[in-house]
Amino acid sequence: MLLLRSGPMKKALLLVALSALACAPAVPVAALDRCKQGMGDGNDSYAQRQGPACRIVAQSLVTDEKPGPALSYARKACDLQDSAGCVLYLTLARSQPDELARARVTGSKACDGMVVSAGGTDARPNLCFLTGELYDELEPRSAGDAGRLYARACKLGDERGCPRAKALGVDMQEHPAEAVAKAPPSPPPKPVPPPPAPTAAAPTATVVSQVLAPACHEMKTCVALEVQQNTHGTAGTLTNKCDHTATCRFCPAKGGQVDKTQCRSLTIPAGEMRTGAPSGLVFDSGFDGMGYDCTEEHDPPACLAL
Repeated sequence: MLLLRSGPMKKALLLVALSALACAPAVPVAALDRCKQGMGDGNDSYAQRQGPACRIVAQSLVTDEKPGPALSYARKACDLQDSAGCVLYLTLARSQPDELARARVTGSKACDGMVVSAGGTDARPNLCFLTGELYDELEPRSAGDAGRLYARACKLGDERGCPRAKALGVDMQEHPAEAVAKAPPSPPPKPVPPPPAPTAAAPTATVVSQVLAPACHEMKTCVALEVQQNTHGTAGTLTNKCDHTATCRFCPAKGGQVDKTQCRSLTIPAGEMRTGAPSGLVFDSGFDGMGYDCTEEHDPPACLAL
């Protein structure tokens, strides 16, 4: 053991030790507090929301070569609807076999629209593709789930998913986002019996009507949802960047699970924004996110996924 008495040598060694500590990578304290406590951390000067703060903590831990702790913070960022946090989580989960099943479920929910990009862009195409890779490239594999997710990524604009979906047998033309296996063909119609012999009574005319499936026009790709948490609860802002009026349905979520019993709807003209309590876009503090879907104003209610 080396004992140092007070003097120039001790001061020099102390300065070297402090310098080494200053150079070591550290998790930002403000980000860590915001991730753990949300807006209740009392730091009003810190602008990051809870989800991005968790992602910043995870990225710092990755830089510090601590993938285990980083994984849990990245998962929380994804659960809080931070799209970049979801990408980081799905990437880290590839090297953690115990996390694979949970990552597949979380990624599938994100692909279905449970994650909102902070920049207003649609995060789903990339998240669908990354989740498809978890089913396609890691054991236990599932060609059906991988094909479905690749097809959805392709439909939403990620061209990387198109050839992979086709290679797994997905019929991209007929069912771009459906399961891999095609449904068996319908049986041929039964032959129509000959008309009855004419009688004295006048024949009754039969009117045959054809029921057409309602047209749906998805508008979620150009309607952005921003979610924030504060001491009063979870608040959202919907911005319609489309060329037409949109009808949107939104529901509170907790831990990635959407509560469809508390969903609300509103109509937003093109180029306008709706936000906060006046528009019903506020839920109590028991929730930490929102799920939503939007279609054109006159589309049937059944077109909305929520």
